[in-house]
Amino acid sequence: MLKNFVEHGSSSFQIVDVLNRLNREMVANSFMLKCLLAKVDTIETYIKHQEINSTGTHTRTFLEPEFFSQFPIKNTEEFSSLENRIRNESGYILKLESYIKSIGGKDHKNNINRILAKLFSNQFAIQCSWTGRGKNINIKLGESATINAMKNSLKDNFSNVFTESVFEKVVADWLRNSNTRFGRMK
Repeated sequence: MLKNFVEHGSSSFQIVDVLNRLNREMVANSFMLKCLLAKVDTIETYIKHQEINSTGTHTRTFLEPEFFSQFPIKNTEEFSSLENRIRNESGYILKLESYIKSIGGKDHKNNINRILAKLFSNQFAIQCSWTGRGKNINIKLGESATINAMKNSLKDNFSNVFTESVFEKVVADWLRNSNTRFGRMK
């Protein structure tokens, strides 16, 4: 490129101008490269943090088919059984949180709704509310171990946008609308 300028009798001003533009482009590319490398480092650190807990062991948990067969919960007995397993079986909470994290969603609200749909059937959700109050309500989900496992998983996945108030509202709305969803299934 520089050779073409010299052969065509270009002035030194044009050559300097081209060199200055090339220099600016190189500086901009160098800056973009540094930004991209910093983002890659952040992602690598995040992935390592997700895979390794504080004791240095991997937290990836194998979920056997029997685990999946428990969901969605259809009645109060199944819910009580789940709550007992969470409280009494060591390692069960890790399996549940791993399952919850694997469900995903386009944002935190969608993720909460998808998790609830996977964990609880509409038939069971009709009997539940956040506070335990209401007509034909038998179960208070707000302080359950299952809901706490959901919160912990979502805090890990959406730590920058997760708030308990949004979580409570989304869960309460999902439970409130369970009767409508159940009616549509018939």
